Amino acid sequence: MRSHTGERPYECSLCSKTFPQKSNLERHIRTHSSERPFKCSECTKSFQQKSYLTEHMRTHTDDRTFLCSQCGKFFKHNYELEKHIRTHTGERPFKCTHCPKAYAQSKHLTVHIRTHSKETEESYKCPHCSKLFTFPESLRVHIRMHTDDLPFKCSDCSRSFLHKSKLDAHIRIHTGDRPHKCPHCSKSFQQNSHLQGHIRTHTGELPFKCSFCSKSFRYKNKSYTKHILTHTSDDKMHTDERPYKCSDCSMSFLRKSKLVAHIRTHLGDRPYQCSQCSKSFKQKYHLQRHSRTHTGELPFKCSYCSKSFKHKNKSYTKHILTHTNNDLCVIPEPYEFLPFKDEPEPL
Repeated sequence: MRSHTGERPYECSLCSKTFPQKSNLERHIRTHSSERPFKCSECTKSFQQKSYLTEHMRTHTDDRTFLCSQCGKFFKHNYELEKHIRTHTGERPFKCTHCPKAYAQSKHLTVHIRTHSKETEESYKCPHCSKLFTFPESLRVHIRMHTDDLPFKCSDCSRSFLHKSKLDAHIRIHTGDRPHKCPHCSKSFQQNSHLQGHIRTHTGELPFKCSFCSKSFRYKNKSYTKHILTHTSDDKMHTDERPYKCSDCSMSFLRKSKLVAHIRTHLGDRPYQCSQCSKSFKQKYHLQRHSRTHTGELPFKCSYCSKSFKHKNKSYTKHILTHTNNDLCVIPEPYEFLPFKDEPEPL
């Protein structure tokens, strides 16, 4: 009857919360203490509530009772199934109250909301490039881009990845698994992004709009890029125009080759492999630099004496300065070292 009357006679002496039943109060009191009466018979873990123990026991029994009707996968927990189903439907139920953005997972919304708050002022800064992050874990993942730490390794080939999600997507190449099924036809895809692009062939959606005219496109591909360039100057070198935009961050590039190289920092893709050892690299010139450690090649020769260097770096620059009083403007490899001029050259 108390559920109808709203009566809550059981009060917590520690925080004054009230409850309709004594068992509710007893369960609540454990949140104030370290008491964990429900012990797992298979390991040393214990829990405050019986329902938590029941959930935990599935990790020992491999009880996967929650079935996805779209692809036949089983899950141990209902919340895992609900999260998985969104990869098929594209549903984004977690909506930002400050802007139109929405997310498939609540943790992604939490991260996004902090971009609207003052918490971003207390962000975590990357020591290599000064980029700011709202969480220390995000910073730790980002730093791997600078240190070449790729912890997620494929057991079927030599590829490694920055993120587990990228490894999971890559493994499907080996297994042939295509879990993302089209609700309109019999086609299925290895990645959700490929499914979303395919669905537009059924819906007619054209989400990529030209900012110069009324034309829209189904995909952000060569046709889209080529059309954008019809509105812009051919001489992009003398403008701020950077038509090749990264879809994962705000960076844009003058040339497509630079965008392709940049995208590898998100994917963890390292296509340039050393033939002498197991190391691989994101960019070709990084491989060329590394190869000199095997060959002993010293391609950078001093024009004043017989000394040679493996890399065009600070040691090379410092040595050149022993021969000349001219200051040097150092531009990182693979470009050249140019002398300072009183007046800048015209663009």
